[in-house]
Amino acid sequence: MHNRSVININPSRFIGHVVAAGLVVYLLYHAFEGERGLYRWFSLKQEIRETNVIAEQIATEKLKLQNKVTRLSPETLDLDLLEEQVRKVLNFVAPNELIIINSPNP
Repeated sequence: MHNRSVININPSRFIGHVVAAGLVVYLLYHAFEGERGLYRWFSLKQEIRETNVIAEQIATEKLKLQNKVTRLSPETLDLDLLEEQVRKVLNFVAPNELIIINSPNP
């Protein structure tokens, strides 16, 4: 004689478990992949690091330009820098200077 156990599945209890499992999966998915999930958080941290590097480069360039502006202002005029800028911007050369043009390699 075999004793058979009858499994009594309560449909409302089964549906409750399925809904709870679905909710857990939904929350876990959004915890990792969502708009405010872990992957987005890590990518934003990387983006912040890259942006900080760019900001430092821009700040350095700004300091260089501020230094140039200060050296070209009427109160603290640097004649050597002024001559360099005139030569560069206006393509000015003295009559006794030799010009050598370096063409880029093809």
